[in-house]
Amino acid sequence: MSVSKREALVEESVKCYLTGVQDLWDEEGVSEDQRKDRTDAVTKQVTEHLDRMIAGDESWKEHHINNIAVCCRKLDTLCEELLLPPLERDDNQPILQLEKDLHTKVEVLLQEKIDRQTELRTLIERNEQLCDSLRTPRYVIDSLAVPSLDELDRFRRHVVSLSEEEDRRRVQFVNTQKQIISCMEELDLSSDARSDLQVLWEEEASFCLSTENMHSLQMLLQQLEEQRSQNEAVCTVLRSRVTDLWNKLRVPSEERETFSVNMSGPSGKTGQALVAELQRLEKLERAKLCPIIREIREILKFYWKRCYYTHEQMQAFPAFYDDDYTEDLLELHEAEVVKIMHHFEVHQQLFEDVEKWLCCWDRFTELVRNSRRSTMFYDVKNSGGRNSFTFEASQHAKIHNTFKMLKEDLVARIIAWEEEQLQVFVINEQRFMDSVLEQWQRSQNLIVERRLRESDLKRRRSMGAPRTESDLKRRRSMGAPRTGVVSWISKGVDRLPETF
Repeated sequence: MSVSKREALVEESVKCYLTGVQDLWDEEGVSEDQRKDRTDAVTKQVTEHLDRMIAGDESWKEHHINNIAVCCRKLDTLCEELLLPPLERDDNQPILQLEKDLHTKVEVLLQEKIDRQTELRTLIERNEQLCDSLRTPRYVIDSLAVPSLDELDRFRRHVVSLSEEEDRRRVQFVNTQKQIISCMEELDLSSDARSDLQVLWEEEASFCLSTENMHSLQMLLQQLEEQRSQNEAVCTVLRSRVTDLWNKLRVPSEERETFSVNMSGPSGKTGQALVAELQRLEKLERAKLCPIIREIREILKFYWKRCYYTHEQMQAFPAFYDDDYTEDLLELHEAEVVKIMHHFEVHQQLFEDVEKWLCCWDRFTELVRNSRRSTMFYDVKNSGGRNSFTFEASQHAKIHNTFKMLKEDLVARIIAWEEEQLQVFVINEQRFMDSVLEQWQRSQNLIVERRLRESDLKRRRSMGAPRTESDLKRRRSMGAPRTGVVSWISKGVDRLPETF
């Protein structure tokens, strides 16, 4: 309703009131002086009432203005506490609307302050719990002041990171705990030792996840794993020793299967069982050392022979001649067997070539002896003799070719062996290199002799040879010249061919 309408309504109401009063006064015959007094009284009352209304409205206006000032002060304080820029107000607004808007802004900022302080207290409480659990320094922040949005965000992210670290350490603790318990069970620790260690995690929730404690826990796990590894290494050595003794002593498979439960795992009981079994086997071994050592000596003899050891090389191992059968003596023999077997494996080709050379030489000398006997009393009418001679000649050629193939490789290997061993390769108390060259030269000479005998045989065929030894003796007694190989060799050969 506009001001003009309100004024017209008031004016009309006053006119109606005065008209009604005039009519009453006319009917009653009120005098003019009385009318004036009554009109003045009404005017006075209306004036006083309006004055009171104006005074009341002015008082309300002052009250609202004061409220606005209070709200402005509160807003300034809240903006300062919340680290917000000062709020601008529109002074052109009506007083009541301005008061309402300012009051609403005060309530919003006050609620934000309460929310920040509530979250701050929650974060502080959570931070203290995490710091106590992780044994980390507390986050520095003023708990009485209202934090800014940036401060609150940084604090919130810090608490989240601590919470993630706690979860990570909790998982690590649980896994490490399981591994430690597994190691303790494998190591079969005593109940006292296990109870002392279990104090560390009586209650998982109360365990302090500090860096020092986690490090100590890892160190404990590492120590247990090292102990387990050491036990496993010791048990492996014991198992190997037990297996070796089983094989040496020819322990029946039934006894081995009975003990098979102790052939795996690093527990203390397993180690004790292995030690007990080893002691039992060593006791049996000592009772059987004599045949075992003798068996090993036969092996040594075999390899010494295969490696062409000299008497001095055999004497270099005095334990071979010791009759005091002890564990140490057995170990010396075992070490010597390993040494000689390794030596044989490294130079096996050399020894095989030497053996081939010696076999060929024995066969060659045997053929020479047979050929001498067969040609000394050869019967020219015996065609089978000629076939035998031809066969022996072919055998000579084959063996000679074998000599030629072996000679170069054998000499090269002997030279390499002597350079490596820093000693000469000796067989039958003679340097084998010299023996090879000597036998090679002898083979050449024998081949020359065979060819001479072949020529002599042809000559005898044409001249007629004695058929029996009595004929030969009769001819010699009559002064006949000697024929055959001896006469040709007695003449001598100045120069031998290089190859045949």
